[in-house]
This record gives sequence, C-alpha cells and structure tokens, in this order.
Amino acid sequence: TLQKTIIRNAQQCERCGKRLRECYIYQRTIRTLSGSVNLNVHARKCPDHGETNRNVLNTLVNGSLFDPAVIIAVGLLRFMLDYQREEIQILLESRGYPGPTGEIFNLSRKFLLRFYCIHRRHMK
Repeated sequence: TLQKTIIRNAQQCERCGKRLRECYIYQRTIRTLSGSVNLNVHARKCPDHGETNRNVLNTLVNGSLFDPAVIIAVGLLRFMLDYQREEIQILLESRGYPGPTGEIFNLSRKFLLRFYCIHRRHMK
C-alpha cells in the first residue's frame, strides 16, 4: 500500500499538472516489522520543464534498508524500556530478521538523531 500511494502521488507534475514520464526505477528490499518488502520507486520527469519527483525519491531512496517503524521500535525498546542490544536482537530474530548487535546499535543511534531533530525543531 505504501508503494501504491507514493506512485499515485508522483504521477503528475506539481508545477504544470502534466503526466510525468518514467525515466528509471529504483529497486530495494527493505525490512519492516512484518517482514521484507520489495520496494520499487519510479523516477519520473516532466516532459516540458524537467521537474522530477525528487522529493519522493529523497524520502525513500536514502540508503536505509529499514522501515522507519523498525527504527522507532528499536529506539523505544532500547531507551524507553531499557532493553540491551542482545535482548532486542532476540526480539528481531523472532520477527524473522537475524541481524548483528552492531546493526541494532546503528538503528538506535538513528532513532536518537531523529528524536533530537524533532525536539530541536519544536523548541524554536
């Protein structure tokens, strides 16, 4: 459903409303709380003035292999419930993701960075 919504929103140019032409497709497998999902993001371009769906591409194709819900879940388990990395690793393995504890450390750091940025933005 995520993929269908994003593709539907990126069909028309924001400036002139014309249908965007497909240039290429980004393909990636991301890990979600319910398992792995194959994600295809279509890069499109306006035929008249070259406007692209870059905002969609930047949102989804940023190099992360994890759904933001996984990052949030790991961060909450780590910092709110005070789980250790090994305990989180066991929980993730029960969901079908056999990842190392170093990956859990990286996910919890991403959570802290996002949490900090959100609070900084709201403090202004």
